[in-house]
Amino acid sequence: METKDFIKQSVLKIKDLYKHVAEIKQDPVTPPLQDAKGRLCPIDIVKNIDLARDKLVNSRNRRALELSALIEQFKAETFADIDAFIEISNSEHGAKIGVVSENSKKKAWKGNIQLINYNATQKINLKINDKIAFNEKLNNAMEKLQGLIKAHSSDIDDIIKVLINEAFRVDKTGFIDTQKVLELRRYKIDHPVWKSAMDDIAESIQIVGSKSYLQFFQRETPESEWQAIPLDIARL
Repeated sequence: METKDFIKQSVLKIKDLYKHVAEIKQDPVTPPLQDAKGRLCPIDIVKNIDLARDKLVNSRNRRALELSALIEQFKAETFADIDAFIEISNSEHGAKIGVVSENSKKKAWKGNIQLINYNATQKINLKINDKIAFNEKLNNAMEKLQGLIKAHSSDIDDIIKVLINEAFRVDKTGFIDTQKVLELRRYKIDHPVWKSAMDDIAESIQIVGSKSYLQFFQRETPESEWQAIPLDIARL
């Protein structure tokens, strides 16, 4: 259905809503309406537009909750199906797709998994992102790098100085930006203090959890670009 058709239907629906609002205000058995302060307001003193807005928001939110529950169920079923498929594939063909977490009773596949249909027009990506934190060794790295800047200020590129300062800047919540700290390790600087600081960063990394993401894609032909199937309402 095109957008213009939705609009036509919605106009009729809202007109019916206003008619319904007028009718229930005349019905003596209609209960009072509670306001934001918890007061029970007689329905006859509530403006038609306020009552119509109340019913519209409540109706759409009820539907949103229903859809949210459906998506949650779809997500759980898809994870379960992928787990079952990988388990059977590994047992039947000896293919080691993913690694099962040994420390958890719940099966948790480590690493990204990509499943594509036979004609290569439908695809599911399962991405596993580890959540990391740093232990006290990060302070050692910070002190070494700041000392390196002070001792060799004229020899160190200004860009590297900015990167170091930005990496260890504390945000409003009291935490540093994990990604910026990790990006320091990409720079190959031939200095023993820098290398020691990078070792400290590597040793300070702790995996504190992981989060799984499902992505769905489709395309017209195997030569076409993959197009994501949006499940995020903001992207529709």
